Amino acid sequence: MIVEAFAPHVPSLASFNSLLRRFIHEIEICHRSGVTSAVVGFRDFLVMQNLIKTEPERFRGLGRMGVDLDSLATNEKKVYVDFREDGIQFRGFVLDANDRIVQSKIYKIGDTPGQTIVDRFDAAGEQISTNEVEERCDRSGWTGPDEIADVADGLKNVLVGYTEKKSHSHSYVRVTTE
Repeated sequence: MIVEAFAPHVPSLASFNSLLRRFIHEIEICHRSGVTSAVVGFRDFLVMQNLIKTEPERFRGLGRMGVDLDSLATNEKKVYVDFREDGIQFRGFVLDANDRIVQSKIYKIGDTPGQTIVDRFDAAGEQISTNEVEERCDRSGWTGPDEIADVADGLKNVLVGYTEKKSHSHSYVRVTTE
């Protein structure tokens, strides 16, 4: 349902495997520095196995998993895994063309409600950046195409949330069915 709603506006969702669509319970549309992409969220490991071919079990999480569909055809695949532990919400990984981890991110629970703090690390585990702030916002924080926010706000029986990372000109709209 949610894939079909956004597919006319996000090409990677329009071409997403129709057999795997039923496993998607969350979509996060990302607008980063003028480029829009889509992360699909799922709980069934079958989806990860179909999207990441080399050792997908590295990314078997405790619940939610996600993949940035627009990154799959690039040398920077983006994968997200729920690892709720000691203040950590989830982890992100950037993979090269051979599915080697070239960067990782830790998304921590922030000090205020709706805040997430991101730390980035290179392949060797050296910290690249620390304490990047993502914060919950209303629709006015969304910098992507208006039609995407219109679709999100018009959906029924879903949760819709907006977040932004002002320091990097990034904004996100998340739609989840659970």
